[in-house]
Amino acid sequence: MLLMMMFSCAKPVRGEFEKGFCHSFSPSNNLQFGVFAPIANGNAYRVNWRNVSILSRSGPDDPSGRLKAEREKICGNDDMDGAGRNYSRRMGIISHNGSTTNELTEVKTVAVNDEIFFLISDTSIPKNYLDEKVTAEDINSEIESQQLAADDAMQVGELFSIGSTVWQVIRRDLDQFKPGKGDQGITLKCIDVDDAFQPIIGIVNGPKVVHPTTHINDSEGGTPSVGEGFFPIMRFARGSIRNSRACDVTEVGLKSVVFQRLNGICNFMSLPSSRQLSEFDEDQVQLSSGTISSHINRSSIFTIYVRQAGLDESGNEFSYEQIPLDFVVTGNKPIAQYNFIRIHHPLAKSPAEYEYKFVPRSGADLRSRSDETTYIKLNAAATAVRPTFGQSVEVPSYGTFKIVTTGEIVSKGSIRANKEFLITLR
Repeated sequence: MLLMMMFSCAKPVRGEFEKGFCHSFSPSNNLQFGVFAPIANGNAYRVNWRNVSILSRSGPDDPSGRLKAEREKICGNDDMDGAGRNYSRRMGIISHNGSTTNELTEVKTVAVNDEIFFLISDTSIPKNYLDEKVTAEDINSEIESQQLAADDAMQVGELFSIGSTVWQVIRRDLDQFKPGKGDQGITLKCIDVDDAFQPIIGIVNGPKVVHPTTHINDSEGGTPSVGEGFFPIMRFARGSIRNSRACDVTEVGLKSVVFQRLNGICNFMSLPSSRQLSEFDEDQVQLSSGTISSHINRSSIFTIYVRQAGLDESGNEFSYEQIPLDFVVTGNKPIAQYNFIRIHHPLAKSPAEYEYKFVPRSGADLRSRSDETTYIKLNAAATAVRPTFGQSVEVPSYGTFKIVTTGEIVSKGSIRANKEFLITLR
């Protein structure tokens, strides 16, 4: 997202004949904020789903066993039940302060100066996978490219976000990871937990998740695995703006380009169930899976922190405190949306300069919140002339701020799922 300073002479009346002023400016730095470029933390990889028909015949239906092997490669069984076989991306956080886990995954509470160890495993699925009836080279090739990209990104000194905790790379075992030349170990140190909803991260089991022989497990019958929201390592940017003089109201313009792009992913909404596929096989009806290449909804969530500009009586900077509202922008096209947030400063105090920090929230940071958690969804279709949301909120050290924008209150459950990833039961 991109920050822009806007203006509107929305001055509160403090005196009968008091005059107001307004001005606008564009910040010169720290304009963008968001989380992006995820690096897998043991998050499972799945082959793009497709129907594999095994038609009933007078003789053996699948004499070579190749079709059943294709089914097992995709979903882990020969009747195409479940959600898919979970393959290892062969990298992830395997220890926190030297402590590992015996479970598949474990959530850890962290603090500043804690250290974690990220392993890139120099292993792959063996060539004799499923008795060589199918190849796993497509999986190995994709995972290897992701490993190389992760190693290239995680250089000494680089900063990353896990949840909303901030980590810095401090050591690398190898100058460069090269397949066939050994494992890469990368150590990161926690440098900030102040903006986290909860100061937690996730670690994974090394032998079971990062370097299993073939795969992690199969998602069938509620089997737990390492989902896509399990604390990936993210690039991040935080935006900030500051008043240039004491004022009563700050209005911020937001330019957002928020969307997801699907390229040839399976059309899950049209898939038959395992039972239906078996019936089609009996009737000698061969099915092919449809695919989707389109833009779909994505939601970007952020929180605003505020502090008084300048120094306190001790010569130290004032501390940031959270404005207790979360905002979300939802989009489904690669085009810009324009929104605004108008922040009325505390009326009980004289006009003052404030500094605002915009902190993005990742899916991992929100995973512990219930589906009933509410957010302010900014609505670019509405106009600033008639704001549709206004609420006064208390910020302990600074007083009562009033937040005004065009938008509506939505729940986490209403923005969490995409219908394109759901199977319609028939």
